[in-house]
Amino acid sequence: MTKPHALAVNVKLIDELEKTYRELVQKQRELIDLLRALKLLELINFYEKYSSCSVEETWVLNKIKKKYYYYYVKCKDGRSIYLGKSPEYFNVLKKAAQSAVRLKEVVDDVNRSLGVLGEQLMLYIQDIKNISMLHVEEKRE
Repeated sequence: MTKPHALAVNVKLIDELEKTYRELVQKQRELIDLLRALKLLELINFYEKYSSCSVEETWVLNKIKKKYYYYYVKCKDGRSIYLGKSPEYFNVLKKAAQSAVRLKEVVDDVNRSLGVLGEQLMLYIQDIKNISMLHVEEKRE
């Protein structure tokens, strides 16, 4: 069986581990603040509002009987938004909104994982301290 003295660790390493975890949590908060500043929530709201919508092309004849095309966003709930001659802006927004939703899911996963990591680190640190205390007691005897 491994003796406690073989597993005893320097208290400074434990302090460094705790400090590194706190810094990691702080960086995560900074990341979330940056994503908010980069309009992540607004794009998610756009996605929720328009994810069930599609772009449709319509044509009409003008006064001189020339056919021209224009675009509408048509939604399943009956909403319709005129886009004009190009649907590109809506398509770019919709793609960015889809990316924002996926990114938020990943950020949420990281938040949950950081919480679990913190809990496990605290348990591990306590266990390491217990081993070190056994080592100190063994030295006294």
